[in-house]
Amino acid sequence: MEYNVRQIREDDYKTIFSWIESEGIDIYPLPASKSSEYDILKEFESYFSKNYFYIIEIVPDNKRVGFCHIDRYDVVGQNVNTYFYVEPNYDMKEIIQHIIKHFFFNLNVNRISFFIFEFEKSKITALQNLQTIGVTKTGVFPEDIYRHGKYYDKYIYSVLCREYSTKNI
Repeated sequence: MEYNVRQIREDDYKTIFSWIESEGIDIYPLPASKSSEYDILKEFESYFSKNYFYIIEIVPDNKRVGFCHIDRYDVVGQNVNTYFYVEPNYDMKEIIQHIIKHFFFNLNVNRISFFIFEFEKSKITALQNLQTIGVTKTGVFPEDIYRHGKYYDKYIYSVLCREYSTKNI
């Protein structure tokens, strides 16, 4: 299956909001003071305009299957830290490869670091299966998030452009 990674548009907000609500995704603190979906979507607009958000969609029908959020973009060092979400039943490994290609070849970054929480087992498995293209586990933040009465570690999986390029020529 072919996927496209593109910048977020206003017509994507409701889809992302529905994923966050249904999956319990923690991408930023949802404002408790907002009383309606409209208010929350307006808050999204403010948040998205200040950050790098991308939609992952199937080509050619443009069905949205996930999103990617750059949490930190070091322009000088050309490094990005990212979180992502992929709907169940889609090939996470293949989608991660599209994210990697997009960031290396469209954003011209040197290193991509994926931040994954301990409870995100399918993401961990997919990233571990990408060692052949240069993805490696590079760090752990012990007990980085508290969720549902328990602390969880955050793992970092990274890939360098030069390692990726030499293994994908």
